[in-house]
Amino acid sequence: MKKVMLLIFMLVAVSLLLISCSPKASDKELSEIDKVLQNSSNEELQKMTSDDNTVAGEAYATIYSGKLSKYSQSLIKERAKSIYEQRLTYLCIDSDPDHDIFKAGTVKIGTEIHYDVCGGCDSTEPPQNCKEEKDYLIQWECGDDHSFKQLRGYQCPYGCDNGVCIRDKPPQN
Repeated sequence: MKKVMLLIFMLVAVSLLLISCSPKASDKELSEIDKVLQNSSNEELQKMTSDDNTVAGEAYATIYSGKLSKYSQSLIKERAKSIYEQRLTYLCIDSDPDHDIFKAGTVKIGTEIHYDVCGGCDSTEPPQNCKEEKDYLIQWECGDDHSFKQLRGYQCPYGCDNGVCIRDKPPQN
């Protein structure tokens, strides 16, 4: 029993020694890691930061191991997560990039949202909150500088409702 305890103690001691001796990344090395990660797509960063170790491990092996093989997967994952979260904060996302007049769209940057609305409505409020009836649609898109950009209004032939043009002519009474 004493031999087993001694063996366990020695394994723990060696493990702690190896962990404490593992090299720490310098500022220059962190900069090298960040440079590679900055050139990665959002999809690659998302895979690398996955809670699913299989997905993250595959991403590390296929995307980063050649360029960053001397650094630990956990260090790269930590840096990738930071960069990915930064991108999401400033990323402009357009739910309707084709500007379909029959599809309600939103443009989102961080927590700020602009909705496609019928003319005269506040675009920062969901279209259902607007009671004003107008015949034109105002759509939004992402600007080149990752900002909100309002498109010109579109005259809807059959009216506008809830941020979309009405598709068909209303029935005659």
